[in-house]
Amino acid sequence: MKARKLRIKVVKSEEKEMRKVLKGEEIVIEIPVVLLSEGAGVEGILSVRRELVEVIENESYSSVFIEGEEDLEEYFPIVRWIVNDAILKANLLEVEEKKRVLNLIKNVSKIFEYPDISFLREFVRKPSLIVSGGPSLEVSLPEIMEFQNSFLVIAVSASVKILVENGINPDIVVYFDQSEKEYEMYFKELPYLEESFVVVHPFLDPNFLKKRQNFVLFYPKVFERFLDVEFYDCFVGLTSLKTGLSVAHTACFVAEYLNPGMPIILIAQDLALGEKGQVYPHGARSKGNTLNPRNLVEVKGIDGETRFTTWDYWMFLKYFEVLGRYLRKKGYMVFNATEEGAYIKNFVHTRGLNVSVLNEIMRVYSNFDKQAAKYRKLEEYKKMVDCKKKEADSVKGKVLECLRKRFKRLVEDKAEVEVLKHKELIELFEEE
Repeated sequence: MKARKLRIKVVKSEEKEMRKVLKGEEIVIEIPVVLLSEGAGVEGILSVRRELVEVIENESYSSVFIEGEEDLEEYFPIVRWIVNDAILKANLLEVEEKKRVLNLIKNVSKIFEYPDISFLREFVRKPSLIVSGGPSLEVSLPEIMEFQNSFLVIAVSASVKILVENGINPDIVVYFDQSEKEYEMYFKELPYLEESFVVVHPFLDPNFLKKRQNFVLFYPKVFERFLDVEFYDCFVGLTSLKTGLSVAHTACFVAEYLNPGMPIILIAQDLALGEKGQVYPHGARSKGNTLNPRNLVEVKGIDGETRFTTWDYWMFLKYFEVLGRYLRKKGYMVFNATEEGAYIKNFVHTRGLNVSVLNEIMRVYSNFDKQAAKYRKLEEYKKMVDCKKKEADSVKGKVLECLRKRFKRLVEDKAEVEVLKHKELIELFEEE
């Protein structure tokens, strides 16, 4: 395939679709400014990225240029971010898909030994406190410690280590990133969380499931399109949940599912760089705590002042605003108790937990004994895992049969590359 130049033009247009034109050695993509404006929100940005991923997947490119009239230059940084992200996604798509299936196969002998997330539904009828790993987590630790029994505490991967080291046992821990890097940074050195349930999906790095934890499983909706129907049928028993763009978004959907109707409170969800440019609180991860991005974007801070963030965090912020609107329409009260960081539309900002509105919410649910409910569930969990271990082999056989059927079909279709891939997968599966 001949390499072409990719020229991205930001144009003044009210059209809500991108236009692709092939001009000799160039592919010209015209992006209407309406898709990048504040009014388009995260949906517009994601639609542009999806289309660019398709272009980049199907064409070889030698260089990328971004241009437009002078008064549109403010949009160039977000376009540059979208293009870079689309290139990354397109280049990794096939690698990620193969890795995802490989992870699944390596995990099959383990994943069916653990219960579905529905096992935990409504086991603690308390408001959900979602603890993220922003720089302000250190400031919020005393309040989280003081009020932890008033909430269903849901920790994301970047916060769990620092919570445990400070004597706070989250009720739920959510992991979404499937990579070995995530394992090395957040999970490898983690002790057994005796009083926590760890929410994972079948596609994560196999090293996770080799460690002793109280795992429960869900199936990410976003991955449904990567498996054909007969293969997906093996996982029909797993609850399918939305995940959003970050593990904190996933935690919100977990909270919505586990605690229907209960208030949802964010804390340490800074979505902006700390005073020293740090991304995480000290000690939250094993390495890599500062960013030096070439392009920063200004956002409104919780305190009304200007804060700086990365384009990735800007996207997460925009998705949170959409998520807040979605939850409010469904009748949820949503709060942001983060002390510092970016202002998130559609959330009520309290800058801490010890404020009148949250104190009243805590009082309303104060009669529910969280610890007693959790200990009962942990006892149930142990018995259920013992039973599920006996069923795991039959499910493994079902998945292997699906692989063999697909392998046979590929041979009939003479899809030589896919045949080799599936032969490798089946051999690996049988070894497992």
